[in-house]
Amino acid sequence: MIEARLIAQLKKLPPNRAAGVVAFVDFLAAREERAERRSQQGG
Repeated sequence: MIEARLIAQLKKLPPNRAAGVVAFVDFLAAREERAERRSQQGG
C-alpha cells in the first residue's frame, strides 16, 4: 500500500526533511485543487 510505504520512508527522514516533504505534498494538493476548479469551470 502506498500510504504505508510513504509513512515508512518519512520516518527515516530527519524532521526538517520530513517537513519539506509535507510542504511539497501541500503544494501538489493545492495545484490539483486549482486544476479541478478550472476543469469544472470549463477552462
